[in-house]
Amino acid sequence: MTAENYTSDELATVASAVMITGMAVAMVDAGIISTAIEAAALGKEVAEAAINYPNNDIIQTLFSQEAVEKAQVNPPAKMEIKAADLQPDTAVDTAIDKINDAVAVLRGKATPEDLQEYKEFIYNCAETVAAAAGSGLFGTGSPKVSERETVALTKLKAALEL
Repeated sequence: MTAENYTSDELATVASAVMITGMAVAMVDAGIISTAIEAAALGKEVAEAAINYPNNDIIQTLFSQEAVEKAQVNPPAKMEIKAADLQPDTAVDTAIDKINDAVAVLRGKATPEDLQEYKEFIYNCAETVAAAAGSGLFGTGSPKVSERETVALTKLKAALEL
């Protein structure tokens, strides 16, 4: 995958699937402090993506330092998402729809290996978010991964065919 092979809308679709999936996991069991902790964990995972997946053209095209610099000069298309789509009862379904859209864009354009690794990256982001904060006022309680987050991860794993 190189940016030249995709429209800006396609690139936005593929990038947004990662972000919306992470946000969806945070929203299924949202708390003021825990959601902030989980958002920070998602940001860190995305920021390290190019380092963690150095041979993946999809991830390099979207999340490398060069891609970030290009996005600052020429911002990508904005994600189209409504607040209602990220409510605790709808967030995972929204994420699955976005994942399906991204996979549809990538099929036939990305290598099977890159596509598989991209799907694993999305799931790793979701797991990282789920494990970032526990219950309680400051997100420090146990268990770190709630029942609702476990259900969300199970649904996402099935949707990603992992």
